Amino acid sequence: MKCPSFLALVLVLLQPAFLSAALVPASAEFHFKEPQPTRWLAPLGWGGNLPTSSNSDWLLAHRFNPMGNPMELGRRILFKGPATRQAAAALLADRPLKNLQPLALDYWVVEAPDAWIACEQAQELARLPSVSLCHPVQRPFLRLQSIQAPAPNDPYFHRQWHLENRDTNSGARLGADIQARAAWTQTRGDGVAVAVVDDGVQMTHPDLADRFGQVPNVNFEDGSNNAAPGAGITVHATAVAGLIAASQSNRRGISGVAPKASLGSWVIFDQRGILAPDAVEMSQMFQAHSNQVHVQNHSWGTGGTDLYPLPPLEADAIGNAVTHGRQGRGVVLVRAASNFRHIFGDANADGYATDPRVITVAAARSDGRVANYS
Repeated sequence: MKCPSFLALVLVLLQPAFLSAALVPASAEFHFKEPQPTRWLAPLGWGGNLPTSSNSDWLLAHRFNPMGNPMELGRRILFKGPATRQAAAALLADRPLKNLQPLALDYWVVEAPDAWIACEQAQELARLPSVSLCHPVQRPFLRLQSIQAPAPNDPYFHRQWHLENRDTNSGARLGADIQARAAWTQTRGDGVAVAVVDDGVQMTHPDLADRFGQVPNVNFEDGSNNAAPGAGITVHATAVAGLIAASQSNRRGISGVAPKASLGSWVIFDQRGILAPDAVEMSQMFQAHSNQVHVQNHSWGTGGTDLYPLPPLEADAIGNAVTHGRQGRGVVLVRAASNFRHIFGDANADGYATDPRVITVAAARSDGRVANYS
């Protein structure tokens, strides 16, 4: 088993004084042109010896970054520069290289006896002014991806039919879902910042704690950064935050739909569940931190039967966020359609929900039909 260079350094620091330095693994450094200059590390054997696989067609290495992804470097060398075979062959004179083959656009391929010699020769060729690109042929570690990411080990994932609504044995689809595991092969929300605009998230919750720290937390009721839930009935935001970004595969609770997203808690409801900010403060909220926050989630609305036009000041603030926020790409606003269908509540009466600049979301059942409260 070959150790990467950073692990070798740890071993050096931890070894007792009586251990020989010959027991410490090391790495050889190579310099190529790709076409920019690059540095590569290839592991040596214990005591600085050549690796046992030095006579093979492929050598394990990584770019000069201990946490970089490993690659395989082959015994063929790709280089660019000479326009004719005669000029290319002249560069290879007295070198242990053979089978010069032309490629398009002044590219050439040549073979070395093994991958280690290919690295050494590629480094020497890369130093030549007439060579604009030179490195061993590379092969990344890639594999076919499943159409679905592995199921997380969160104990209640099997009950999250909205993420995956399939028979666990046959895989047959049982009803509506958003096919989250298919999306997770591409992204889990890495780099996305979501503000949960609600009654305050319990940021110490064990399934949420590692989602906080990068997005500002704001209490728009009192202007402070105390955005924890109050002492009353304030539990809604924590549930919403879990649906969005609960940590995945930590053997706790559920999985969020975007389990790698960063969360921020923005408080606009007091501990009685009543909207606290006035129109000025609400307008400040809609455009707050608009270059840091990518998504605002608003799981609230008027939900009644009376018309509630969007206040002009807030309308302008939403326009500013969706037009100029996120460095000109626009903040994404997601809003709930409310839960009052049973008392004839109508989302069309809600100025927040009908604003064409926001994404308004209604509730559905596991069979795809509208929920009776939606």
